[in-house]
Amino acid sequence: WLVQADVRVIDDDSIPLYQLFAESKVQVGVNSTAIFEGLNFGLKTILLNLPGIEYMEYLVKEHVAQVVTSPADLVEEIRNGTTPQIQTDRFFKRDSLNNIRQAVDKLLSTGTSVR
Repeated sequence: WLVQADVRVIDDDSIPLYQLFAESKVQVGVNSTAIFEGLNFGLKTILLNLPGIEYMEYLVKEHVAQVVTSPADLVEEIRNGTTPQIQTDRFFKRDSLNNIRQAVDKLLSTGTSVR
């Protein structure tokens, strides 16, 4: 059924990650900062119960990601699970370039060294 499904497996860096997020509806993972970035694109987020998932506990507690333990659970969650409405400012502060500039200006004006 997977061969017939509308699923693409990407195993290289030939397509930019944000392009993939923009074209996708669901993301499946275990532990990555990219999972947070996918949330910013409104992706339904499913986490596999594998080593490393403990770092994503916050997303599960906040009900923005679902955990599955088997392939059957994954299929069920993709087909019938709901996509939570996520306020992206919970994870990302707006105007990142300006925020970086302000942080650098603050460091430079206080004489704080960055290592």
